Amino acid sequence: MVDPAALEADAKNFADVAATYETSKQYEAAVFFYTEAAQALINAQTAGSTTPNIRDIAHRYIKRAEDLKAMSSTRDTDVGVEGRRPSVLQNSLSRAKFIFHDAITEDEKGNFDEAVELYGSAVELLLSLRAQSPNESTMKEIKKLANEALSRAEVLKDRGKSKPTTAQVTSGASTSRQTGGYSAEELKVLKATSTINGREYPPFLDFIDLRMRFAFPKPYTIIYPQSRDGEAVYNPCGMYVVRFHINGVPRKVVIDDYLPMARNGELLCSFSTNRSELWVSLLEKAYMKVMGGYDFPGSNSGIDLHALTGWIPERITIRSNNMSFNKDREFRRLLSRFHRGHCLCTVATGEMTEDVATRAGLVPSHAYAMLDIREVDDKRLLLLKNPWSHLRWKGNFSEQDSRNWTPQLQAKLNYDLSSAQAVDNGVFWIDYDSVCHYFDVFYVNWNPELFQHTTCVHDMWLAHDGPKKDSYSCANNPQYNLEVQATVAAPVWALLTRHITDKEDFADNKEFIALVVYKNIKTRKVYCPYEVEPFRDSVRANSPHCLVQFLQDPGTANYTFVVSQFEKNNTIRYTLRVYSTAPFVLSKITDPYKVEKQVTGQWKGANAGGCPNHPDTYDRNPCYQINLSNNELDNQLLVEMRGPKDYAIGCELIKVSATNPDAPNKMERKSSGTYRRGYVALEQAGLSGGIYNLVVSTYYPNQEGPYILNFKSLRPFTVNCIR
Repeated sequence: MVDPAALEADAKNFADVAATYETSKQYEAAVFFYTEAAQALINAQTAGSTTPNIRDIAHRYIKRAEDLKAMSSTRDTDVGVEGRRPSVLQNSLSRAKFIFHDAITEDEKGNFDEAVELYGSAVELLLSLRAQSPNESTMKEIKKLANEALSRAEVLKDRGKSKPTTAQVTSGASTSRQTGGYSAEELKVLKATSTINGREYPPFLDFIDLRMRFAFPKPYTIIYPQSRDGEAVYNPCGMYVVRFHINGVPRKVVIDDYLPMARNGELLCSFSTNRSELWVSLLEKAYMKVMGGYDFPGSNSGIDLHALTGWIPERITIRSNNMSFNKDREFRRLLSRFHRGHCLCTVATGEMTEDVATRAGLVPSHAYAMLDIREVDDKRLLLLKNPWSHLRWKGNFSEQDSRNWTPQLQAKLNYDLSSAQAVDNGVFWIDYDSVCHYFDVFYVNWNPELFQHTTCVHDMWLAHDGPKKDSYSCANNPQYNLEVQATVAAPVWALLTRHITDKEDFADNKEFIALVVYKNIKTRKVYCPYEVEPFRDSVRANSPHCLVQFLQDPGTANYTFVVSQFEKNNTIRYTLRVYSTAPFVLSKITDPYKVEKQVTGQWKGANAGGCPNHPDTYDRNPCYQINLSNNELDNQLLVEMRGPKDYAIGCELIKVSATNPDAPNKMERKSSGTYRRGYVALEQAGLSGGIYNLVVSTYYPNQEGPYILNFKSLRPFTVNCIR
């Protein structure tokens, strides 16, 4: 997906810059550029570079960055040259031990090829430490570890000679599964949106990235390295990899362990109250790196949780004037699903005056995590947490409300009012009615494991394809057919995700996307919006995610998905992902036509005869003769007409002669349907070769103006104006 040569060139440039900074003793800048050089080489290897020893070169850059980091820290504490050497030595020894223990882990799992590679890396690093003049006890430790690693590596190598392992076979199978599923067009889309805020974040491919060596080859869900128990652990190399679900696929983000800090030693970023935990700060750093920096303007909690987990984001507007919000149904759904582990939920306020916010104890335009939801003694309650860990709700069921907090209710909810009054940790209970009054939206992220069947397509919609607005015609909108075969009632969810590559797009998002669903339509695709009532029509929202949900009754049904925008200004790239408990087939609707011709004309004077409701003048309308000069029985013809939006237009296709009587379509006359303003379409399949006349008209006589006709066919044809 990426040019390896370009990445190698970037690596060389980064390394040259790093060396310049190192010479001038600007160690922090040198560490940064050595790390970037290493990452560029690793990306080049992933992209298929054939340069020998490219991984070793990357490791040397990483090693140099680690040494400079240690030198920088010792310089700040005014330690002399002799004082720096043990610090670098101990750091390298820690890294060697880390690799050695990784080798033991892979050895115990039976991944012997992996273990041999790691044992070898540990031995190489340990032997290099002898040149750093360690003291006697450290030298003994180095020799002991090196001998153990070397001995075990030799045993495993001998084992491999007699009995080949299956590690390479497994890896190959994974490679085939991962890369075989994308078309060339999809790969172009994913490549185009891999560059986010000027940095490249390639898709995370398990078969490659889980074998990457930052001295930690551990599979993970979000962040690694990890322990054998799946817990994130400290990496003495100071490098971490985070996997985010961004722009259609999981993508990898590589970070170091530098964090913004004030002069007094206080962290200037998110952190855990348990100071031994780093994962909160590291996850935030990785996310801010993708989003362009700590000055990121912000998104919403549904978008953020999707990036972290890949769980399906749903936005539920709470406002009382929202007719689609069923207050009781949503509470029941959240109560049931939350306690079964099916969803994560946050709830957000909207804009509110300072007086209302102060009185309520809430923060305007702020998201709160839902920690619990209960129904006790006919009281519907939510346990929320302000992520600031202070500033709480002051209304019903707050710590200030001694009237509602009876001893019985406190016991049932395991809540101690006096303890809550003593400490403001940002956690509070609130009744559901108050939530619906003061909050604007629920952001619910659903576990995709709830659905046994899922697939997706990655696609793009060019800015010049079709009109700027699709209120008259959606013929050029991307469309997809979904066939669902359900033996029992089955939920079907479709998530449309627009790819975003610039933080300004978040700050001033002007792309309003939507997904319109039609059920069992009689035409190949949808040409005129709302000519047929949509089965589901989502709200056009300036969010990167748009979710449509419906229930499929037992049986087989066909759905047409139409991607829509409120106003198309730019080319968009997107991912359409479908989930269901029933099997289905999703396919893009493409035009089969190979021959296209365009004709222009106008209604003026006598030839503006109006629709067939005016028989005296209808025959005066412009008429075009189409000659399908073949004897086939599967001709297909599409006619699109565009005209003034001031009045309604239509057209009628009339068979004059047919060359093949066995053609399945026996039509004699066929109209474009209801007269519409601006645009109509008429499509027929299964036609015999022959001659057909097309009459174009306005609804009322004497309505003058220009029109454009587009003819499309599977086979060559001629078209002439005969009236």
